[in-house]
Amino acid sequence: MNILKIFLRTAVVVSLMIYPLFLNLLAGTALITGAYNNFEQLIIGEAAYHRYLAMGIAMLLSSALITAAVVLCFIHKKIPAVVLGWSGFFICLAVTLVLRKTALLNGLSDADLVPYADIYMSRHLPTVFCPVLLTVLSIVSCISEKDSLSGAKKKRSG
Repeated sequence: MNILKIFLRTAVVVSLMIYPLFLNLLAGTALITGAYNNFEQLIIGEAAYHRYLAMGIAMLLSSALITAAVVLCFIHKKIPAVVLGWSGFFICLAVTLVLRKTALLNGLSDADLVPYADIYMSRHLPTVFCPVLLTVLSIVSCISEKDSLSGAKKKRSG
C-alpha cells in the first residue's frame, strides 16, 4: 500500500507541475495580457476586455485551487483537498469551454489550420488528471489508515 501511495503522490506532483502550474497558469496570464494589449490597441471593445480579463483571472484561480488542493492532500486534509481540486478543474473547464465556443464562432485556427477550439481542449482537458489522482490518493490513504487502525485495535485486544 505504501508503494501505491508513493506512486500516486509522485503522479499528483508531476501532473500538478505540467497542467495547472504550467499550461493553465500560462493560459491565464496570456488571456490577461492579450486582453490588455488588444484593448489598448482598440482591437476589442470594453465588454470583450472585461470578459477576457475575467477568464484569465478564473484560469489563474483554477491553478491556485488545484495547487492548494495538492498541498492540503499532503498535509492529510483529504476532503477539502478533493473539493478544492475538483472546483479548480471545473473552473478551468468552464473557461476552456467559453474559449472553445469563441474560437468556433470566429473560425480561429493556427498556421497549420488546426482549429483553436481543438487546441484549447487538448491542452486544458488533461487538467482532470490532478483531481482524479487526488481523489484516488485520498481514498487509498483513508483505506490504509483504516487498516492500520484496525490492526492496532487487534494488537491491543489480542
